[in-house]
Amino acid sequence: MKNTTLTTMASILAVILMIDGCALFPDTDDECLQNNWETIQEPIINVRMTSDLVTFTDDMTQYDLTQASSMTVTGTITKIYCTGKESGTFPVESLIMPSGGAIPLTNVKIGGPYQYKFQNDEDKVELRFKIRLAFPDGKIFETKDLWDSFTYSNIRLNANNLEYYVLYTLSGSATLTKVSG
Repeated sequence: MKNTTLTTMASILAVILMIDGCALFPDTDDECLQNNWETIQEPIINVRMTSDLVTFTDDMTQYDLTQASSMTVTGTITKIYCTGKESGTFPVESLIMPSGGAIPLTNVKIGGPYQYKFQNDEDKVELRFKIRLAFPDGKIFETKDLWDSFTYSNIRLNANNLEYYVLYTLSGSATLTKVSG
C-alpha cells in the first residue's frame, strides 16, 4: 500500500513538473513581452552633465572646477533591455576645455549621439564613467567610478536645437582624488 501511494505521488509530481514550467515560474522575457509598447521608440540621444560640485579642497588649497585647464570624461554607455540583456556598448569620451575663460558646468555635452531602441518602460541605458580634472598648478584629480541609468521617461528634449538627451548630475558630495602633481 505504501509503495503504491509513493508511486502515485511520484507520478503526479512528475506530471506537474512536465507541465509548462513557464506557468509555474514566469519568465522575465514573458513579463517584458507583455509590457512591450505597440510602437518601438528609437531616439538619437546625447549625454549631458551638470555639476552641483563647484569647489573642493585638497591640502588646504581650494579648487574651483570652472578654473580647471581641462576636464576629461571617459566611460561607456550600454543598452539594457527589460530582460537584463546588455546590448550596444559604446564609448563615452569627451575633452572639455575652458570656454570664455572657464570650464562650463551646466548642461555640458559629454557624449553622443547614440541611438537605442526602447520598447518597454523597463528598458534603460546605463552610463559608467570617470571625470579627470587638470589644474594650472599641475595637479590632476579624478572621480571614483560614476554610474547612473536612464529609462525612456528620463530622455529630455531640447526644443531649441531639437536634441534628445539624458542629463547626469554630478553630486555636490562627489569625491575627487589627487592622481598626479
